[in-house]
Amino acid sequence: MPDSAPAPSPALAALDRGAGIRRRWWIIPPLDTYPAAVAFAETIPGRIALVAAFGLLLIPVQGKLAAATVVAAAASAYLPAYRHWIVTAATLAFLVHNPSWYPSLAALAAAKPGIAASIDALMLQRGMLLVFLLLALAAIIAMQRYRQRPPLNRPILCLLTLYGASLLLAASHVFGAMPQIVIWTWVGTFGAYFWFFGYALIDAVSSKHTPSVMQLGVFHPFWGSSTTPIGKGWTNLRRTEAKNAHELAITQLKGVKLLAWSLVLRVLYAALRYTTSQVLTIPAFDQALAAQIAGTPFPLYLCWLSLICSFLDNLLTAAIWGHAIVACARLAGFRLLRNTYRPLESRTIAEFWNRYIFYFKELLVDFFFYPTFIRCFRKHPRLRLFFATFMAACVGNVIWHFMRDISVVLDVGLVRAVIGFQTFAFYAAVLAVGIWMSQLKLRRGIATAGWFRGKILPVTRVLLFFCILQVFADENVTYSLPQHFALLFHLFGVDV
Repeated sequence: MPDSAPAPSPALAALDRGAGIRRRWWIIPPLDTYPAAVAFAETIPGRIALVAAFGLLLIPVQGKLAAATVVAAAASAYLPAYRHWIVTAATLAFLVHNPSWYPSLAALAAAKPGIAASIDALMLQRGMLLVFLLLALAAIIAMQRYRQRPPLNRPILCLLTLYGASLLLAASHVFGAMPQIVIWTWVGTFGAYFWFFGYALIDAVSSKHTPSVMQLGVFHPFWGSSTTPIGKGWTNLRRTEAKNAHELAITQLKGVKLLAWSLVLRVLYAALRYTTSQVLTIPAFDQALAAQIAGTPFPLYLCWLSLICSFLDNLLTAAIWGHAIVACARLAGFRLLRNTYRPLESRTIAEFWNRYIFYFKELLVDFFFYPTFIRCFRKHPRLRLFFATFMAACVGNVIWHFMRDISVVLDVGLVRAVIGFQTFAFYAAVLAVGIWMSQLKLRRGIATAGWFRGKILPVTRVLLFFCILQVFADENVTYSLPQHFALLFHLFGVDV
């Protein structure tokens, strides 16, 4: 190699100057692309400055928990030889400290017979978490040894069967008050960690599986998550972890940038909520739906504004929440993809679904699409693609949301809860058909004839599809499917 690079041509120099001018207008500078910033982040003073800056940015998001998260992430990042064990220890410590990151069914179940004051719901939840983790550990060990034997050869189907049996037992009310509360606590714990458990069982059969105890380290990892694992399991985390100091510096700078962008979106979200609700007095979408059902519908334009604002609200909420979690994982040394990445640029329904909530889409693909696609209708390609897409975007989607909102069974009973999910099931079915059709279009190719036909028109169609479909994206079991259709008809000037 020559000792020095050749001087750039005048044209390249002009381009570089233009890039420098454009960079001045960026809200968040792309620090990970600046060689000087990356080199500084590899030094000890740079690491201290980076971690301190991240901690200050994280305080508005996590409050008192920010310091513990930053310490755990920094230890994971700068002690790579012990990274997996540090993640495991930090996760278990966080879970013991706060096992109620999900709604506690123990407290809800105890409120039914009126004995909530006589039980310690938090201690019951901690005890059930310990029982669940021990049983999960035993199942992971068994999976590594006997994965070819039924029912371990179909781990997700086995888990769904066990969860369904537990739910039927909890909803049967054949036991006394205290046993019933314990069963509901088990159902809540099982549901909260269900998909983490699923990824652990999948990882247990891989050729480079993680030690069994370490699998528990990503059951709701310390950087955060919902019941959808952000980062998936250890198989994906091993692929994405930084391998050297240079990769780590770039990954952490991307984490700082993403966390800063999350705070910018928080300000934008607050401004949007204040402007729409206080200044323009646009009603929330559930208010528009309630008014329609009550027979006093809002004007058509107000319903459209309510629907659009609700759509934007959901997009911003997903982005803000997901960016903060992925940023913490990047600080810990894992190069995770964003959960939400420019969904408003999507030109197909499938692309929007991938950009909007990436890890939820990945969950549905891993647990429902691929198993179905591998086993069913191999000689019929289109039917095979449709059925696998339907199982993921519809069946898997409904199962996930029903498990997340399982507390509704305590309120209205199992039968009414299942019937009440008809609206969301319709939403999921239409979504599945839309994704399937867009996948077929991808195979034919997307029209690129001109800026308007190739970009603006496809984006507009996709956003309009999801905006209108949001009329049915309602997990509330109070309102029926025909009542949601009444609001849909009203949006197009037809009152029924």
